Amino acid sequence: MSSIIKVGIIEDEPHAAERIIHLLQDYPDAKIEIVGQTDSIGGAIEEFPTWNADLLLCDIRLADGLSFTIWQHIEVATPTIFTTAYEEYALRAFKVNSIDYLLKPIKAEDLYAALDQFQKLTAATSKTAETTLTPDLLAEVARMVNRKSYRERLMSKVGAKLIPIYVSQIAYFLSIDRITWAYSFDGSRQPINETLDELEQLLDPKDFRRLNRGAIAQASAIEQLNAYSNSRFAVQLPNYRGEPIIIARDRVQGVKKWLAG
Repeated sequence: MSSIIKVGIIEDEPHAAERIIHLLQDYPDAKIEIVGQTDSIGGAIEEFPTWNADLLLCDIRLADGLSFTIWQHIEVATPTIFTTAYEEYALRAFKVNSIDYLLKPIKAEDLYAALDQFQKLTAATSKTAETTLTPDLLAEVARMVNRKSYRERLMSKVGAKLIPIYVSQIAYFLSIDRITWAYSFDGSRQPINETLDELEQLLDPKDFRRLNRGAIAQASAIEQLNAYSNSRFAVQLPNYRGEPIIIARDRVQGVKKWLAG
């Protein structure tokens, strides 16, 4: 195995970039040297040829467009691990081209497994395994990524601070006195700017459902439905201690079908 892996990073979220660098520094099976970092397509096109990287970590969606554009402007034969907030099914095309990808928020074990795979590939051949991002593949994956996408993160403003919140970590949203609160599974909460009506359009309906005028819940957070008056049901949510959250009568059947998959 190589004792040093030269890594280039293309990532436009400062928090995500910092986490990647921190995880790379803690990788136990090789020393990681960051040889270049940029946050845009334009920066990558200009700077990547000077990096001499062994491996590239690249976010798919950057502020100035899809990162696939980079491959259309310059030759990139460096093995690439893509990072993305999109569901796994949208990136299956990568697997047949020996390209790995990581879903955000990135977990240490996933990143290290990808690095282990990279080292095995490079140890098994006399030259670095080349990626094969053909124009057809780029177009196919770009089409999938550009399908309607749903919000993966929200921002909470607390005083002078802006705090990013991953949607997957939110159990439910409640509207209380015209303030929308995002509740984590442990019962803690943070205010967000979006209304519940706006969240209905921003969140993946596969994962989140409007229960009534004042509540939206994630499917994995609904522990059970308890019979209530007039053919309605109360929702049992983790660490919730407030007034019963009752599913609106006209939403009961839809919620049942949703929970049944």
